Amino acid sequence: MPDNDRSFNVFYCEDVRLEITGQTSIIGVFNADVNAPSFPVSLPKLCVLVEIETSVDDLLQSLRILVQADSGEVFVDQIVPSEVLAQQSAIASTANFDGLDERRLSFRTQFFVTPFRVAQPTIIRARLLTERGEIKGRALRLSQGDLLPAFGTVTM
Repeated sequence: MPDNDRSFNVFYCEDVRLEITGQTSIIGVFNADVNAPSFPVSLPKLCVLVEIETSVDDLLQSLRILVQADSGEVFVDQIVPSEVLAQQSAIASTANFDGLDERRLSFRTQFFVTPFRVAQPTIIRARLLTERGEIKGRALRLSQGDLLPAFGTVTM
């Protein structure tokens, strides 16, 4: 059953940097469709940035982040420890919601797939699995072609 009360944003990009100001820089965000001139394709790194949001009245009890290709490759399979999820209550109790219409918590994390390699055209899909079901994120389609946007290939 899908979990529709929470939000899940996914960015596939070249790099993610935490700046000394506390801001996050997202560099080289890929569109939903990316073309490669040939396969196999290899990049030094693919970054997957995920943002998750939930109501303070419905905190996450369990969370698994899964990013995998339709061709079978698993790039991210992360179960968030219960100790980390337990921190939501402490954060919610000290958060300032004054002037906001909704009382929601959000958090962001990133994963680095190094090197990133796929042998054939495929679709990469991101999903969250929670105690209430699955939340689907944005997919990235890797196709063969000469049209932009594209990235180069390295033969494996």
